[in-house]
Amino acid sequence: MPAPVPGLRWRLSCVFLPFAAGYFISYLFRVMNAVIADDLATDLALSAGALGLLTSAYYLAFAARFLLILAALAWYLYGCRRHAESD
Repeated sequence: MPAPVPGLRWRLSCVFLPFAAGYFISYLFRVMNAVIADDLATDLALSAGALGLLTSAYYLAFAARFLLILAALAWYLYGCRRHAESD
C-alpha cells in the first residue's frame, strides 16, 4: 500500500472549495428571481413578460462572460503570435 501524501486533503480542498462556492453562488443567482417573483412584480409593476426578461438577463450575462473568456483565450493563442510574426 502506498504511503499517504502529506497535505493531500488540504490541496484537494483548496481546489474543490472555490468551485463548489462558485456553483453555489451561480445556483443562488438562478433561483433568486423565482423566490422573490411575487414581491418583485408587485413593487416594480412588472408584467410576466418583463419578469421573464429580467430573469433571462442572468443567462445573457453568463453567456457574455463565457464568450469573453473564449475570446481572451483565442487572442492569447492566435492573436499575439500573428502580431509578433508581422514585425
